[in-house]
Amino acid sequence: MVVDTTDDEIDLRDLMVTLWAGKVLIFAMTLAAFAAAAGYLHIAERKYSVKLTLRPVFFGF
Repeated sequence: MVVDTTDDEIDLRDLMVTLWAGKVLIFAMTLAAFAAAAGYLHIAERKYSVKLTLRPVFFGF
């Protein structure tokens, strides 16, 4: 059995053309994922809280 490995390269121009043709779908899916994450963070119950107190450190006293 002989395997032809000469055609395993990716044509970057074809890749960019394909991505550019699907730019509306890519943008819509990204926007939907962002909206879903923002909605979840808005309605999710906060389970943890953090409190930080900073005090100056004086050396030599």
